[in-house]
Parts: sequence; C-alpha cells; structure tokens
Amino acid sequence: MRPRRLAQRLTQQVLSVPPPIRGLNTTGQFASMPPTDAVECDNLISSDLGLTVRGGWREYATHIGDGSMVKTIMPYSSAPPSSMASPLISSTLFAALDHGIFDVEGGGDMTGKAAKIALSGATDAGHMSYTQFTAGGGKQYLIACSETDGAFYYDGLVWTKYAMGTGAGQISGVDPALFAHVMVWKHRLMFTKRSSGEVWFLGPDVFAGTAQVFDFGPTLQHGGMVLGLASWTQDDGAGIDDRLVVVGSAGDIAIYAGTDPSNAADFDQVGVWFIGQPPVGRRCWTTSGGNVYVLTQYGVIPIAQLTQGGLDNVLTAGTDLLQQLRKIQTLLNDDFQTLLNTPGWALLDVPSMAMLHIARPARSVSERIQYVFQQHTMAWSRMLDIPGYSFSRRLNQFYSGTADGRVLRVFDGDTDGQLIDGTGAYEIRSRLTPAFNNFNAPAVRKRAQMFRPQFIAKAIPGYNVRMNVDYAIDATAKTATGVRTIGSLWDLALWDQGLWSGGKTASGEWRTVTGVGYALAPTLFLSTMAQTTLAAMEYMTDAGGPL
Repeated sequence: MRPRRLAQRLTQQVLSVPPPIRGLNTTGQFASMPPTDAVECDNLISSDLGLTVRGGWREYATHIGDGSMVKTIMPYSSAPPSSMASPLISSTLFAALDHGIFDVEGGGDMTGKAAKIALSGATDAGHMSYTQFTAGGGKQYLIACSETDGAFYYDGLVWTKYAMGTGAGQISGVDPALFAHVMVWKHRLMFTKRSSGEVWFLGPDVFAGTAQVFDFGPTLQHGGMVLGLASWTQDDGAGIDDRLVVVGSAGDIAIYAGTDPSNAADFDQVGVWFIGQPPVGRRCWTTSGGNVYVLTQYGVIPIAQLTQGGLDNVLTAGTDLLQQLRKIQTLLNDDFQTLLNTPGWALLDVPSMAMLHIARPARSVSERIQYVFQQHTMAWSRMLDIPGYSFSRRLNQFYSGTADGRVLRVFDGDTDGQLIDGTGAYEIRSRLTPAFNNFNAPAVRKRAQMFRPQFIAKAIPGYNVRMNVDYAIDATAKTATGVRTIGSLWDLALWDQGLWSGGKTASGEWRTVTGVGYALAPTLFLSTMAQTTLAAMEYMTDAGGPL
C-alpha cells in the first residue's frame, strides 16, 4: 500500500515591501530582478516618499493659427522689474506652426489672432531650434532657426527674419536663410548650416555682423551632416571649462576646447566618438547638470561618461547612473525598429522636476507615449495619455504642442483633460507591476490571499489589483474601482465616479487576490484626481511546501 502523503500545514503571513522606486526595468531577468525595480510603471514617477502619480495636463491655448500641428514652443524671458517679481511676468511664450510664429502668452482661445511673423508653410518650417541670447549692453534676444526657413530673432517687441548684408541686424559672409540650428557657446552665436558640416559663428556678445565658418565635416568619420551643437561644462583638473560638443547625423560626436574657432591656436579637437545613429531631427540632445545627454539607437548617452572609455564604457560599465540609464533599452529598441526615422523624437531636461523627458512619435493617432528619467532616484517611468508632438519648458513650467493647434500645460494639477473653460477634467490612470518577489523562499509555493497598497494621498484613490504568479504577466486589463474611464490607457468602458476631497492622509485597504506560485507580483491599477503616492505594499499569503 502506497504511503499517505501528509498535507503540509499552511502558515499565513503578512509581508510588507517598499514600492519599486528604481522604476521601470525592461532589460533585467524576471527571476533575478531586484524588488526595487518594476516590470510595468505607467504614469508613476519615483519620488522621495515612494511612487507618485504624475501631474496632469490642461489646455493652455487653443485654436492657434489654422489649427495645424504646433511644432515648437519657445519662451522669451526679459529682465523682471525687481528680484521680488516673478520672472514669468516678463516672459512671453510663442508657438511655431509651419505657417507662422504666434504669441500665445496668457493662453486662451487664439481664434483670429494673426502670426507675429509668417513662415513659408513648407513641411517642417515650424520645426525650430532656439536660444536666449544677451548681447553686449544687456539687450536680450530670442534667436530661432527653422528647419527650412533660416534664422529669425525677437528683440522683445517684434520678430525679424535675418537678412544677408552689412546693415543693422544683418549677417554677412553667409546667407542666414541657410541656418537650421542655433546655440550659444563662449558668448558667441553658433549657427549650423543646413545639410552640411559647416558651422558659422559671430563675434562675442553680438547678435549680428560678420560670420565666420568652421567646417566640422571632416571630423564626422561616419559621414552625414552636423545636426547641431551643445555646450558641455567639464572640470579637467585645470579649472572648469565649457567644451563644444558637435552632434553628427550618422552617430559621431566631436568635442572641442578653446574659445575662438577662427584661431587654430585657440581651438583644439579633444576627440571623436561614435555613439550610434540618433533619431531624425535636431532635438535628440539636452544639457543637464553640466552634462550633455544624447539619445541614439544605443539609448541615452551621457557625454561625460562617454569620454571616459567610449561607447563600450557607456554600454557595459557598472556605475549606478549607466546601469539605470540602460534599463529602458528594450522599449527603445522596439520603438527604434519602426520609429527611428520618424520626426517627433526629443530629449529634454526638466530641472523643476529633476527629470529627463523623452518625447516619442506615435504609431497611431490615439497612441500617446513618453518616457521620463527621475534623476534623484535614477528611475525610468513610462508616461501615457499626455497629448503632444512637441515639448518645451519655461522656468518651472512644462508645455506640449499638439497636432490640432493647441498648447497644453503638462505635469500641472491632479487631473487630465481640463479645457480652457475649466470643464472636462477627468482622472489620471496609472499602472504598476513590481518585480516578482519570492520573499527569500524561492523553493516554497505561496498562495496569495490579499493585497494592500498603502497610499499617502489627498483623497482615497480608486484602485484594483490582480496577482501574477511565477513570472507570467496577465495581459487582461482591470478597472480601478470608483472612477469612470476616459483616455487611452486600457480602452475600457465607464467606471463609476468617485468622490475626491480633503488633505493628505495615509490610506489602504485589503483587497482579495488569487494566485498560487513560487514568486508573486501584483498589477495595481490606480485612478486618481488628487495628489497620490504609493508608499508601501503588503501581501497576505499562505506558505506551503515545494510541491
């Protein structure tokens, strides 16, 4: 007679773990992924307290021009009347469409408002690079270059297109209609010539006059053209200096030191590195905290680390920054397979949120995806449901330009979709799947019974949860209880409307879940209309034997 196997006694236990504040990890193996990482992290941004639901978006300006795509948003900032006045009162916001540049300062309905200066209407005329520039004597300008229409400047009163000549406000030596990118380096305006390796530059502290040329084309070992330039602040042991970074369209990065490109004795090449093809456009790099970051097919490449060992160092080194930057690479690889040569990519520093923001072109009209890297915690997240083709910042404010002639305030408030008249706001929806956790008992099966998220919030959020087991993610979407659905995240029917009020409180309630396995990972669906942070997660399980 076969001996009877005695059932192993189940032991109920409650296990508490912090939220995955190191953010999204698309490159790690499920079985070895640390509990600080997440398999899915949508519309949640790592913070000091946990994972916080992103800020919302609302309409700022509508019916701009002919209602076509807003391709650039540019701020101009003059000097405020005193140090006690907000810089915003002396700032003006502009939106560029292919047929003109419009003043959208103050927001509202822009129906019938004419362009401050007309553009040609050519495809990509509204794609502009821009920089604030202070000339000698303190006069401030906004300098902008169109992808097709050349260079323009705004003097605080009117927009003017640069002309070739020797008169006031003109540029000689080259036709400024050929300029496609502008930046400031060592007090000089540096203009990149369209479809070439040439960069034309003016004298120090002047916004017009005679331009001289430096041809960077021969340094681009993989060919292509110069997309643009950036200034990299480096301490080389002899003091802090601003190096000139040259970005090539085929993936070359050249770095120069000195002060005067017209003087061979005072302008030296530091080195040339290959970093992979960047996405099309002239918005694939940004400056943040003294470093320059470039988005390429290999991911986000920090120039300071690139110069310490080349691309191999960036792709393999074990420093915390480089390891965390690489964790988004699987998603980027998938995007680049079909979107690398599609306009709409941009990498932008957001200092007010200590964040890098990647704008990504959409595969369809309803797809709205961006990525953010929180620099304090070095954590990636995926942003969904934010409309926008172009993105820009002004002081501590963040904006997007849409395909239908609107400018939106982004990461502002606690709801999405608020219209100009104050109506239409709806909930922000988030999704989180932390790394699978075996709770230090990989050979022991666990039966999940209940799960409790702990929130710090101004109102009790609507949420629901499902339990995944043994490294298999259930693809079935689940609604968060208590709120109606609007948006594109899960494409579901209406939820019930919840009540939202009050100051920040701690909250959490147990929800029944089902699942038996060696490793557990909940998928949490949130719906919020108030500031909400996930501070902890608690599991109630029965621990059994290995069989």
